This record gives sequence, C-alpha cells and structure tokens, in this order.
Amino acid sequence: MPRPVRVPALWILIPFATGIASTQLFAIPLIPSLSAAFLGLLICVRSASRPVLWKLAACLSGIFIGHGFAFTHFPSVKTELRALPPREANFTLEIERAFGYNPEYQSVSGLATIIETPTHLAPYKNAKVYYSLDTHETEDLPIAGYSLEAKAVLRPLPRGERIQAFHHYLHFRGVSYLFTGGEHLATTAYPSTPLSIIQKSRNWIREALLNNILPHSPYSRAYLGMMLGLKSELTPEQKDLFLKNGTMHLFAISGLHIGVIAACIHYLLTVCRIPRKSIPFLSLALILAFVLLTGGMASAWRAFLMIACLYLGSLYKRQSSPLNALAVSALICLAIDPLQLFLASFQMSYATVAAILLFGVPLADRFQDKWAPFKKLPRPAWTPFHEIVYKTVRFVTSGLWVSIAAFMTSSLFGILYFNTFPILGILINLALLPIASFAIVAGFCSLICAFLFLTPVAYLFNNAAIFLISLIHKALETLAEYPHLSLTTQDPNQKFLIFTSIALLAFLAFGYSRRWAIGLPSLIVPPLAIFAIGIALAY
Repeated sequence: MPRPVRVPALWILIPFATGIASTQLFAIPLIPSLSAAFLGLLICVRSASRPVLWKLAACLSGIFIGHGFAFTHFPSVKTELRALPPREANFTLEIERAFGYNPEYQSVSGLATIIETPTHLAPYKNAKVYYSLDTHETEDLPIAGYSLEAKAVLRPLPRGERIQAFHHYLHFRGVSYLFTGGEHLATTAYPSTPLSIIQKSRNWIREALLNNILPHSPYSRAYLGMMLGLKSELTPEQKDLFLKNGTMHLFAISGLHIGVIAACIHYLLTVCRIPRKSIPFLSLALILAFVLLTGGMASAWRAFLMIACLYLGSLYKRQSSPLNALAVSALICLAIDPLQLFLASFQMSYATVAAILLFGVPLADRFQDKWAPFKKLPRPAWTPFHEIVYKTVRFVTSGLWVSIAAFMTSSLFGILYFNTFPILGILINLALLPIASFAIVAGFCSLICAFLFLTPVAYLFNNAAIFLISLIHKALETLAEYPHLSLTTQDPNQKFLIFTSIALLAFLAFGYSRRWAIGLPSLIVPPLAIFAIGIALAY
C-alpha cells in the first residue's frame, strides 16, 4: 500500500473546528478569545526550537480563534421576546433562501429577515425567521433577493436538548422565530438582475426536464428533486420511503451530483478538444454555474470546493490528494460560516467522504491486490472474458468497501438526526447508486440537447431518466413491504452517538496513517466493532 500523503491543512482545521465545537460547552467573548490566541502565537514564535511546545501552542491558538470566531456568529435573541406567546403579525420579509414551492400544500417556504414591522412590533425588526406561507401564484415564486409582505403566526423557535432535526438546522442557520400558518400577500421588491437571470435559468431547466413527461407523477417529482435538489418536490410518502432506506442523500445536491456533473463536463470538454490546461478553469466555471442554478446549497458548495482544490492542486503540481482537498474545503467552509459545523449535512458529508478515503478506498485496494483474479496469467494472454471478470471484480470490491465505509458513518449520524437506521443501507446504495448516477447523466444530457435545440433527443434522455428513477422507486417500494428492514427510535443516545462517530473517525485516521499495515482481520474488526457498539447502545 502506498505511503499516506501528508495533510498539513489538518493542523489548522482540527484546532479551528475544536474551538467552534467548544462554544457548545462554554462561551468566551471575542476579545478574551483573541487575546488567548495571540498569546499562543507569541509562544509559538518564542519556542520555535522546541517542537512539542510549538505544536501545543499553535493548536491552542487555533482553538481560541475558532471559539471567538464562532461566538460572533451566534444570533442574539432578546429574552423578553422569546417569552411572548405566539401572535399573528403582518411583516415585510427579505428572502435569503427559498426552499421551493410545495404543490401539495400550495405553499412556499425558506429563510428570511424581517425588514419592516408594525410600530408595536418594532423589536422584531432584523430578526431571522423561517417562513411557510400559502400562495396561489406559481408563476412568480419568491427567491433570494425578493421582498414580500405576509401575514402569519410568529412564534419562537423551540429550544432544548430533544428538538426536531429541522429545528436544529434552523437554530444553527441563525433563525430565531417561525413565521408560519399564514399567507403571502404581495411581492414588494424584486431581486437584482443577476438573481433574476438565475431564476429565469432555473425555470428554463425545470421546463426542459419536464419536457414530454407527466409533470405531477411521483417519478417526475423525484426527477426534479434529484436534478435540482428540490426536496420540496417530494411528497411526504416519498420522503418517508427514501429516508427509511437510507437514500435521501440522492435529493441533496452533494458529492454524487457534483462528481457526476464534473465527470460529464470534463468528458464533454475533452471530446470538444479543449486545450488540456484550459479544462480545469472551464470545468470549474460550468460546475459553479450548476451550483448557482440549483440554489447554491451548502452541500453543493462543499462538493464544488473539494473539486476546485483537486483541480488547482494538480494544476500547480501540488499534492492533489482527495484528503488534502477535503481538509482545505472544510476549512474554507468553516471560515465562511463556522456554524456549519453543527449542521447534519456538514457532518454527514465530510464524515462520510473522510471514511471513504481513510478506510473504504485503502481496504478496496488491499483486497484487490490480495485476491485479484488471474494473477498467474500474463495480462497479454487475457481474453475479453478475463477482462470482463477482472473489471467486474474490481468494481464490486471497490463499491462494497466504499459503501461499507460510507454506511458506518452515515448510519450513526442518521440515527442521531433522523432517528432511523436502514439495516440494508449498504446493499441498497450499492445497487441503486449506479442507477441514480446514470439518471443524473441522462438529465445532464437532456439539458445539453435542449440548449442545442435537439428537442427530440432531449425527450429521449428525459424518458430514460424517468425509467431509471422508476426502477429505484419500485425497488424501494418493494423493500418497504418488509417493515423490519429499518429501525426507528424516538430517543437515541445523542451524546454517545457523537462520541462513537468521533472515535470511529479517529481510529480510521490512525489506521490510515499506519498504512493499515496489519492483517486483514485486525484491519476490519475494530472499526466494525466500534460501529456495532455505537448502534447497539444508541437504542
């Protein structure tokens, strides 16, 4: 097994993330935190010849910087306002993020800031809210940059240790209140020209994806959800179906989507004979356009940053290791918004990719080296049959161990935030991820053909994607007939699950740093044992 690459960004990322996490245990204001960080950096300079003291002081400085930085990002909520009962109010909101239109309830939802209030409700001005409003205007749905007038019920966001995963998300997005159960009265201001162009482009993409297919069928909803990351397109029954089988990640624009789109763009540019040195820049520009057109979700930005780090690392002849790219992208995300560390999507995406790179890929390589078929037969003597068997074995082996690594971490976080453990999640994802990838490729090809006015070909790709999604849907519906294939709990041991997740990742990092230079049983059993103990005690 090759020597593990060095990941110097971890020396900054781990202390910085630890400092952010420490805000949940104690709160030190900004000035004392920065003073402690400055003192630590001073010790670093004075102890350059003493490696142990230098590293300790540098780590402590990173912790205090992370703590102070995160402390400034927590929303300030007036205690006297939280004590007030729910009330109906008329506010003007400025939209920061729109989750989309729910056709079942004819409602729009998202995050917004209150910019105008009645005189007696002036203290609520500038408060950040989650809104969910009835609307009958589906032609001009509000997006980021819109201002709208609405009348609804305002109430404080629930707090406490046992809160819903969505409320947990809202809290760390800076939301203080819920503004729901009302009506969108009027749009008072429209977004700037760039945002308007993005909205028109999204509408065009939506229409292109719905060409020649039934717009309100469950498969069409899943298609839009998969290509545009619009979970609001899914019915409650669909959400429950995908969640219980561990496949809800297919409807968040994340590593799978960005990776497939990046591969398609790279192949397309290569076929068009674009100069090799220009491909990274053009690819990143097109991927960035896709991220913006799909709503600029945090998971999409994280995947984009990782691909950008990989591209730029190889372009400037630096280490283009995926682990380096992962660490740098995480550091950039936390520097932009440190409270992302507490979000389920951030934790699941980075923990899952880290487990794949630390454990899944090395283990797959180990197995392929040890049990490669036809090892005693010279490669030039292989027939097409030998090639097919060899590539099939490599594909299945890689997919299996990558799925095992992803399943271990994602399952722990799935129980923590969604109270669900899909027992057959490994096998389901191993079987369905290739189908989902082909569906995304078909959707991408449909958009390219629609842009080139090749409408009949676009219809063909749309129907191909719908067919693949129907296969996924029917497979999951068949599995849903067996109720014991997933476990649910209403009160998981949250602190233990967090500790188990950290312990699992720490062991995987330790094993990777030692090049997994141990026997296969010793290599496989400890992480699986940590995972099994975590699952058992979580229930």
